[in-house]
Amino acid sequence: EIDPREELVKQLLEYKIYKYTGKLGHANGLAYHNKKLLIAPCANYVTVLDMGAKGRRTRIESPVRISGITYYEGEKYIVLANHKNERCRFYVISMKDKVIQESTFVVENTKFADDFTVSQDISYHDGNLYLIMCTTDKKRSSILQIPYKGETGVVKPDLAYLSSKDGGEYESLAFTK
Repeated sequence: EIDPREELVKQLLEYKIYKYTGKLGHANGLAYHNKKLLIAPCANYVTVLDMGAKGRRTRIESPVRISGITYYEGEKYIVLANHKNERCRFYVISMKDKVIQESTFVVENTKFADDFTVSQDISYHDGNLYLIMCTTDKKRSSILQIPYKGETGVVKPDLAYLSSKDGGEYESLAFTK
């Protein structure tokens, strides 16, 4: 059995996707599912590279700046809107409709970490959404665990992993099976 990560690298090299790097934007978040690589470039769109179609590139326009993305379920992805110093807003992308819906839910992180105000990236795994936040001086980071089963409105984290003093800035997060 081929490791999915090895398959992705093989496809990237085979289709010479690296030729497009100057046009993809700042890849602040990445998600890969069903031979599609979605890139959240910290702009008002998401770039989709279809590996099954030799790297054909499309864009999904967004009413807000997208700074994080993760696969959710079926043909759906969750995206993180780039909002500083307020509640983090999340939207759902349906690849079927190629539309970013209105704000689906927001996360209040004040229960665990009032000083972590800069959102970095997200990852969904086993019924939980993980949100990386850092302080404005980027000296400390936190990873918030948010139970998420598709609800709308305000959701709250139930667990936080906090870096030590001067622990640095965490920018990305991934899970293995």
